[in-house]
Amino acid sequence: VLNDAKMIHETTPIQPIGSYGYRDTLVVTFRHNGFQEPPHRQDQ
Repeated sequence: VLNDAKMIHETTPIQPIGSYGYRDTLVVTFRHNGFQEPPHRQDQ
């Protein structure tokens, strides 16, 4: 398990070789005590 608050989420840029190409990025973060709320004190 990683401390997500200390992680850097990045995607490397695409250097197209033609007139096509795209990149989709999905970052999924699970938090034990809630969604988009600050973490509870004991979880830090």
